[in-house]
This record gives sequence, C-alpha cells and structure tokens, in this order.
Amino acid sequence: MAVTDFFEEFAFMDYVSVPDGAGGMKFEHREGMHFQAGIIANSSTEAEIAYRSGVKTIFTIVTEWGIELEYKDVIKRVRDNRLYMITGNAIDNTAPDFADEVRTREVTAEVFEP
Repeated sequence: MAVTDFFEEFAFMDYVSVPDGAGGMKFEHREGMHFQAGIIANSSTEAEIAYRSGVKTIFTIVTEWGIELEYKDVIKRVRDNRLYMITGNAIDNTAPDFADEVRTREVTAEVFEP
C-alpha cells in the first residue's frame, strides 16, 4: 500500500485583493488550485506537552514531490472546509531522488482561523 492511498483533496487558498464596496479594497483568501495530500495530527510527546500548555495542535501534511508548501501558506481540506496554515517549509523535508515509491514532501501546519 502506497502512502498516496491515504491522500485526500486539498486546495490552496490564494490571498487576493478585492473591492470593498466603498471605493477601496480589502484582502481575502480565495480557493485556488486543488491537490492531493495526507494529514495527521502530531502525537509525539513534545506535541502532547505543547498542546497541554495551550499551543495549538500540530499537524503533519504529506504531499507528492511536485507540491511545495511554504511557510505561511494557507490551504483548505475540501471534505470539511477546514483551513490550515503551514508552519514549516516542505523543501526541507523532501524524499531523496532514489526513494523507491512516490517522492514526497512533508511539512507541519496548524488550524487557521481567519
């Protein structure tokens, strides 16, 4: 069974300027390109201690090699419209060229509430 068997649909949330209705503009997130990714809550001892101290739950998001999530990107899980803000940089956690299965990238994220 491949890691991609556990992927589901996500969408980039593009930060765009739109008219505010009063002659000015405002910024908001709009749904952009869709992609496949896997997500799991981090249950390490350090994450549990941080959570009990009031820090948000930390998630790990895995994508195929061609999807590069960067620090402060906002993405949406399509099935429940939940937003996540990326808190790491996927380029730092990329599978090597000689990986047997699908090359993947891994990044941390937390729930985003605009």
